[in-house]
Amino acid sequence: MSRAYDYLFAIHVLKNEFGVDFALVNTGGGCMALEGVLETGHSVLVTDYANDLADDPEMREGWQVGIYTRESDYPGDADACVAVVGAEDPSVEALVDCFTQALREAVSS
Repeated sequence: MSRAYDYLFAIHVLKNEFGVDFALVNTGGGCMALEGVLETGHSVLVTDYANDLADDPEMREGWQVGIYTRESDYPGDADACVAVVGAEDPSVEALVDCFTQALREAVSS
């Protein structure tokens, strides 16, 4: 199964739960992530808990969701990070929980 096909379900769930469109992107060096943009213009980057998105769904260690300011010039810019939440649970439910918590942290920062 290709990485893109495996992450289509996660993209679908994020769109339905939060109204945010996501795409599978190359962040450089062959590392992949899901990237979306909030209504505020902040970017959201979703990766595996331990690294970039795993090719094999059986290798996924969990999720990490980062929210970045509009001033960020590239995905995952640490200086532009306003919230990051991770979970060592590879379920889509854990992804939704991470996204929700990251939104809360971004609002309170």
